[in-house]
This record gives sequence, structure tokens and C-alpha cells, in this order.
Amino acid sequence: MKKKGMIAGLIFAALATGAAAQAQTGASGKDVETAASPAPSPTASPLKIAGFLQSWLSAGNSVSSAAGGASTLFGGALLKHLRLNFSGEPAAGMKVVALPELAGGVILLDGYAAFDFGRFFLKEASAGPLLLTAGQFKTPFGLNRMYTPTQLVSVDYSTINKGLFGTGGGSAGFWDDGLMATLNLKPLRLDFAAVEGLGPNQLFNPPSGFGLRDHLDYCGRLEFSLGDGRLLLGASYYYGTLFTTPGTQEFAKALSFTGFHLKVLGGPRDFALEGEFIQRSEQRFGVNGQVSRWVGTVQPFAAYEHVEDLSQTANNTTRWLAGANWVPSGSSPLRLTLEILAEAAGPGQAPDNTKGVFQSQVVF
Repeated sequence: MKKKGMIAGLIFAALATGAAAQAQTGASGKDVETAASPAPSPTASPLKIAGFLQSWLSAGNSVSSAAGGASTLFGGALLKHLRLNFSGEPAAGMKVVALPELAGGVILLDGYAAFDFGRFFLKEASAGPLLLTAGQFKTPFGLNRMYTPTQLVSVDYSTINKGLFGTGGGSAGFWDDGLMATLNLKPLRLDFAAVEGLGPNQLFNPPSGFGLRDHLDYCGRLEFSLGDGRLLLGASYYYGTLFTTPGTQEFAKALSFTGFHLKVLGGPRDFALEGEFIQRSEQRFGVNGQVSRWVGTVQPFAAYEHVEDLSQTANNTTRWLAGANWVPSGSSPLRLTLEILAEAAGPGQAPDNTKGVFQSQVVF
């Protein structure tokens, strides 16, 4: 209980200080969302507000093997994401972030205070390599799931996240309450976190509040950046009882998740190649690969994703997708994406779902 009260008091005191800074000055910035709690900037600044919007128009065809191969057409419009990022630096070496998702309801994603250890605690003049984060944040694991939606090349997160973690690109499985330490010693970066494993917004939801569980979940992510950032090699590990619905545990016993990733970049607005492997204990594993290349203001891309169930092959899933992004020249906040994808379930089956998605994105 003491641990719960200490963390809660710390976060709310920081948010109150940041709100006061906004009332005095008011400003806007370009930070949209944090993937792994970047270090605070060298100088304090007033509260910044930024955000982005993504909307979908989709149409497709679904074939049901259970219904004798019956085909069903589907389609419609969807507000996929509408997020606002509130960030401020109420003290030197301290950054406070609040990131709500407004599409389909209101849910808090990021809600944390990050402390540059050297600047905040030791009163050093410049930023140091150690960052401490307390609150609710995206748990460090893998490559694809660490992107923000605006950083994705395709329109959505890889299906290996849903197939292995039991979650998609929403909040469950991505965000959690806890403590995280980040050590950034180029070319190495290490993130280690202790989290509840219950999902976001469970801090004050008895009996699943922080500190009221018998044990915590632990996860870590190690990444090497080589060749001036053109080659990324990483490994991740998660141990705990994961969930699908926030506040409930999916598994009766603890499971381990192991991941490896690779990314090769040709340079700014050039080609990119990435791949990832994730295994969930002795039950399932998943692989994905993606390639893209800029040609002027157009970015064609293609990807392959596969999830293998080691106990029941009928649960295997495979996805192929291809598409292109178009971004107007200059500093336009607009991006348009057209993606065509096909999904198959079970070994050797024809695609069960074929879908086209047109996404429009505006960053502000």
C-alpha cells in the first residue's frame, strides 16, 4: 500500500505542476507519442499539446469454411485513432506525459513522470544516460509494437502481437502500470520494467491496484544501433501473467515471451527492411518481415506475417499485405495509405479474408 501511495502521489504532483506551467505560458509542440519514454530535453519548457488523427475506409470479402465456404462482403468507415499528447517539464530533468486515446471512447495510454537521473537527482548540467519512469507507459518489448501509429509503414500493428500476446494495437498488452529504467549508452540501449501485468488504468481499481498483487511481471529490451543507426539488432524478454482484458489475468500460470528483431535502413527516405521473431513459452511463435522504399513522395511496401500454434495447426494464421504511402512534398502533416491484405487460417488454406484499407492521417 505504501508503494501504491508513493507512486500515485508522485505522478499527480507532477501533473499538477505541469498544469500550472501551462496556465502561465501556453505553447504547442510536435511530440505526438512516446514509444519508450525518451529522455527530457536539456531545458525546461511549458506544457506542449500535439496529436494525430487516423481514419479508415475499408471493404473486403470473408470466406467461412465452417459455413461451407460462404462468402460475406463487409466494409465501412472507422475513426481508428484520435490521440492528444500533453507533455511538460515542471522541473529540470523531469518530464510529465499524458496521452489519452479519444477514438471509440476515452482511455488513458501514457500517464507517467520521467526523470533524467543525473539532471534531476544529481543536479548535473547536461542529460545523462539513465532515465527513470514511473506511472503508466508502453511496456518495452520487440520492434513493431514499440512504434507509434504514425511511425508504422502499414496501417496497423503486426498480427504477431495479437497472436502471441492475445492483444492487438489497442491498449491491452501495450500499456501497463509500473516502474522502468532506461540506460542509453550508444550504441546500446537497455530498458527494464516491473509492471502489474493487468493493463492500463488499473492503478486505483481494487483488488488489482498496484502493490496488491502477489507478484509483478518483468520485461526487458536490449537494442544495438550500428552503422550510424542504419542497422538495429535487438532482443526482448517478458515473464509474467499476461492479460487480454484490462484488470483480468488471461493465464493461470506465468508464461515467458522471448523476441528478436532486426532492422536495416538505407538512409533518410530510402529503403527499409525489418524482421521479427517472438515465441510464447512452448505454445506459439510468430514471425514477420517488411520491406519498403521511398520513390519520390510515394513509399511502396510489402509484408508477411505468420503465427504458428505448436499444439494445434488449425489455429495457424498467415497474412500477406502490400500497399503504398503518399506524403506531399515539404512539411505537410498529411499522409495517405492504400493497403491490400489477404489472411489465411490453417495450413495450406486459401485466403479466408481479403481486405482493402484506405487510411488518411493528419498530425497536428
